[in-house]
Amino acid sequence: IFIVDAKTSNILYVNRQACINLGYTKNELLNLNIITIDPAIGGKIGWTKFVKLLKKKESYLFPGIHKRKNKTRFPVEVNVKYIHGGENNYFIAIARDVTREKYIQEKLQKTLNYLDSIFKNLPVGLAIMEGPEFVYKRINQPLADINGVSIADHIERPLKEVLPQAAKVILPNLRKVRTTGETISNRNIKVTLPSNPQKTLHLIDYHFPIRVGKEIKAIGAVVIDITKQKEAEQKIIEESALKDFFIDVIRHDLLNPMGYVRTMSKMVMEQETNPETKQRLKDIYENSEVMIQVVENARAYSSMKQNEKLSFSKLDLSGIVQSEINILQLLAQQKNMNLRLTMPKKLTVKANPLIKSVFANILHNAIKHGDENTIIGVKLIQNKQKWKFIVINHGPLIPDKDKKDIFVRFKRLIGEGSAKGSGLGLAIVKGVVERHSGEVYVKDYMKKGSKFIVEVPIHPKI
Repeated sequence: IFIVDAKTSNILYVNRQACINLGYTKNELLNLNIITIDPAIGGKIGWTKFVKLLKKKESYLFPGIHKRKNKTRFPVEVNVKYIHGGENNYFIAIARDVTREKYIQEKLQKTLNYLDSIFKNLPVGLAIMEGPEFVYKRINQPLADINGVSIADHIERPLKEVLPQAAKVILPNLRKVRTTGETISNRNIKVTLPSNPQKTLHLIDYHFPIRVGKEIKAIGAVVIDITKQKEAEQKIIEESALKDFFIDVIRHDLLNPMGYVRTMSKMVMEQETNPETKQRLKDIYENSEVMIQVVENARAYSSMKQNEKLSFSKLDLSGIVQSEINILQLLAQQKNMNLRLTMPKKLTVKANPLIKSVFANILHNAIKHGDENTIIGVKLIQNKQKWKFIVINHGPLIPDKDKKDIFVRFKRLIGEGSAKGSGLGLAIVKGVVERHSGEVYVKDYMKKGSKFIVEVPIHPKI
């Protein structure tokens, strides 16, 4: 509290709190004028003008900045009352330190600025609605774009007026939020909008209560447009169905005729004595075998890429391996290869029928890339933890840097010569083995060939 001479601006009285706030003793302050404490009164406003203003209003409330003895400054709120005392006039000033209030106001304003920036720049739709009619009080540009209505045409208008069709879907959720106070989300709602009635939008929306204390004052909305994502998903579904249809057509309409061609060419070739004709029949047989392998691999790869959980049943691996060897026996004979097989008469494990493609592709690969006049070793063995399928051939070595690449889809290594193939076979092997919780890898065999090893647990993780 200050009492100040209106004519001279000298301080005539101060209380103890003023001394504490300003860092002066009482005597020091009584030897100063008020302009020293509040320079704006003498500078920007001017003392004479200030006194005239007080005479007119008699009391005046204004913000100010007071200067301490140590030259630092702090904000104050000053309430001044002019007192007429005959020849000597005075005014009483009550100055309140508002440093903390200013700090809180600045922090609050900074927070509000952050929130405003988030509201404007977040790349999802945001809105605030109030009242029983859910009147738009605020909306950002992304949601205005989704709704196809300008921001100005939303404000102070109820939802059902702005979006009459969409309101039928959205209003029940908004009413539920207001009644229960719970946040409600919809993962995929379908709405049509006035801007484009023919187009259906797919949206994810969240509606939540905005409370002041315990009272719900407004409803907030977060809206994400997933229409493009849904359209892309539908396209993938349609393309996948078309692909499956195409593979089924190929398998049923091509595999049976090619199987017939393979069988008949083999029968005729075994009886043919003319070398030139026999060679042509051999070419027909080998190419039909390649085509059958391609179709089977496409079917297996398609089934594997569905990412559906494989079903497992008890299968006799020995019988499956023997069947594949019988099919490939003639192919091996064409290169004067001998298939040396070591396996139990019966080896029953839990597996998926796709395991057949593992044996078929590894055996076919060993024959195709092996040298003529060599032995191909085939082993099927089992211990307490796992079963193994091992195939050894003699032929070009696979460089260490390429040993992983051969199991990559469509990756075929330079140096494979004229061997035909789709590049899918070993990728299918890897995929099927891994779906059985196993592993497949290749090693050099005595620097003369390759040793392919498949290891699968007896009890795969289903």
